Amino acid sequence: SQAVLAGALAQEAASMPNLAPARSSFEVTPPMPEPVKGPEPRSAVPRPMPPMPAPAKKIMPLIPQKAKPDRHFELLAPFVFGSSSLAEMGESALQTVAATYVMRRRLKLRLITSPDRIENDALARGRVNVAADWLLNQGFPADCMEVCNEIRIIKSGEPGVVCEFILDNDNVLRDYYLLVAQGELPKDAGTKDTLNFARWLSANFADCKH
Repeated sequence: SQAVLAGALAQEAASMPNLAPARSSFEVTPPMPEPVKGPEPRSAVPRPMPPMPAPAKKIMPLIPQKAKPDRHFELLAPFVFGSSSLAEMGESALQTVAATYVMRRRLKLRLITSPDRIENDALARGRVNVAADWLLNQGFPADCMEVCNEIRIIKSGEPGVVCEFILDNDNVLRDYYLLVAQGELPKDAGTKDTLNFARWLSANFADCKH
C-alpha cells in the first residue's frame, strides 16, 4: 500500500549519510588585505649640514668729507750735478710719474726743486721747469700739476726735482689710508683696485706720513 511504500522511502533516506554541498570550482577567493606599513627606519648615514650663512660685511668707520690725507707719495727725479740736464735715472723716474697718473687721474702732482747746498737758486728753479716740460710733452695735464716755489736742499744723494703726489682730490685713496692708519685691515679698507694701486705706490714711491 501507499503507506507502506512511503515508510520504506523515509527509512532509506534516514539511513544515508549527510553530504555537504561541493564547492564550485569557480568560487572567487577574496584578496588578502595588504599589510600596514610602519614609518621608514632612519638611515645610519648622517645628513649633510646646511651651509653656513655668509658673514656680515664689516661696517667701516665714517671718514668726514673734509678730512685731510695723512700722507703723500714722492719720488726724486735726479739731475746731473751742476747741470739742468736730467740724469739717466731722472727720465726713468718721470716716466714712472706719468704712468702713475694714467692709472689714477684724481691725483695731483707737485714739483719741488731739490738742489745740492752749493748749487745756485737759478739752476735749481730751471730744473723744475725742465721736469714740468718733460711731463707736459708726455701728455700730463697742466691743471693737475703745480710747480712750487719751494726749494728743498738735499741732505745726501743726487740733486733733482721731487715729484710729490697728493691725495686731496682722491677721496677713495685718502679714506683707504686713513682707515688703515686707524687699524683696519687693508682688505677691509679698500677694493681690489685700491689695494693694487696702493702696492704700486709702495713699490715706486716714498710713503711720507704727515
